[in-house]
Amino acid sequence: MGGFSLVSALDEAPAGERGLTVVPDTFLRSWDSIIIFFPRPTGPGEGPEDRPERYLSMEPHQPGAYQWLDSRTLRFRPAEPWPPLSHITLKIDRRIFRIHVILPAPVGLQPFDGSTDLPPVESIRMIFDRDIDPSILASMVTLKIRDLPAVESGRVMELTSDDFNIKRREGDVAGDEYIYDLVLNTAVPAGKSATLHIRRSVDPALKAATEAVFTTAPPFRLKSAGTTLHQVPVVIDGIVYSQDQSL
Repeated sequence: MGGFSLVSALDEAPAGERGLTVVPDTFLRSWDSIIIFFPRPTGPGEGPEDRPERYLSMEPHQPGAYQWLDSRTLRFRPAEPWPPLSHITLKIDRRIFRIHVILPAPVGLQPFDGSTDLPPVESIRMIFDRDIDPSILASMVTLKIRDLPAVESGRVMELTSDDFNIKRREGDVAGDEYIYDLVLNTAVPAGKSATLHIRRSVDPALKAATEAVFTTAPPFRLKSAGTTLHQVPVVIDGIVYSQDQSL
């Protein structure tokens, strides 16, 4: 189970009277703790805190436990994972801190990153270890499609939630895995490169994202014709051979 590192938080603690500090102050992962460093002795010393409302407020409410690490350092450890893509508002000493909860990275994708020579793709399966609202997930996903061979300067078609539906497969929860199928209105056709892009934060300043690239097999094309001993090329635009080049 991943979590916030107390050692790294203490490394970021303010020295002397440098002011009120909250760590982390930008984003939270599923099981991260929040640690508040007060600029002066505030709490009773090391031990549990049963009345945290004396020092701060948190919205929305999150089950968990408060613990004083010393008289200046208060830690909140969640008892449940933070809701994905929500934001937490802390009010402390008339200051407001807003922290975004990032979307966990998928634990599985089908087609997987690097898949090649696929038949036309009608759907993409995403597997997460958290339950996510499908409509919110759809707003975080785009699919960019290019002709093969894919080059950055080539024409790009970008598909958004208007071009697909995301459905959670009810009854397919295996342990802590939740399965979502992205069903395209129109399949990714042959001869394409597709890049699945999943933003992991609603805050545009946070660049965290997951990407996966797959390609579909080129359509069948006759490249040459002739006998075992003599073949001539067949090009897409057509070609005319003289009589003395007949097979």
